[in-house]
Amino acid sequence: MDERQNPTSATPRSIACIAIAALLLNLGLFPVLYILAPVVTGMIVGLVLKKPVHAVLDGFFPAFASYLIFFLIIATAPELHFQLADQLVAALLMGVAGGFGGLLGALIARILPRSLLT
Repeated sequence: MDERQNPTSATPRSIACIAIAALLLNLGLFPVLYILAPVVTGMIVGLVLKKPVHAVLDGFFPAFASYLIFFLIIATAPELHFQLADQLVAALLMGVAGGFGGLLGALIARILPRSLLT
């Protein structure tokens, strides 16, 4: 089936584009929402993708990548002394929060009527 015939199907290209957008959204929302930014971003991704597996993966990996980059940049400050393992664990926790948000968004997308999501 063609993507034009079924607009809700997620192609690998659309999933990659959503992942890049989620990565940038995580970095942009962090100064406003702090710890809730990956959950909110994951929920947005879940509402867009509607499939729990895609939503969890596309919520986890962009959050993990964006916060790993963010924490590595913060660690370059001369007065801060972070271990690499600490940064990986912190980024992993933010990724788990993003995956949880993705699952939550996908479940909300299944519960809400289609008229609200289109």
